[in-house]
Amino acid sequence: MATDPADYRFCSSGNFCGSGRHIFGDNFVRHMRKSLGKITNEWTDDEVYGESRGEIVRTVAYESGITEDLHELKKKEKRKERMPLRFLRRTRHWTDGLIIGKKAFVQEVAIQFYDSQRVLKKRLSSGADQNGKILHCYRRLKVGV
Repeated sequence: MATDPADYRFCSSGNFCGSGRHIFGDNFVRHMRKSLGKITNEWTDDEVYGESRGEIVRTVAYESGITEDLHELKKKEKRKERMPLRFLRRTRHWTDGLIIGKKAFVQEVAIQFYDSQRVLKKRLSSGADQNGKILHCYRRLKVGV
């Protein structure tokens, strides 16, 4: 079991945190605005999502027995940037990637195990973290036995 709904990729919250798009999209925002009332009239969709994330964190903390600073936890979660390293945590070729790092490092390590010509021709998956640093991934995905 996951302690945080965002870590469970098979629920709508986990799907949203993993992809950045809610599976029910417009309907979710519309219904959240209705349930929260007039205060949301001036809010952006991201602020509505932030309120939802904050409320989930507050509820999980309360159910875990934490009774202090629940509203501070909620405010902190609402301000949090939405998954700046989302691709590292949620995409299979990152979570199941064979080698992750700078391009030269990834190629150097891969050459130790695979044909160098093939490694140098292989297109590496890449993505930037929140600081703009580029990471590469050498992936060899296979279904587990």
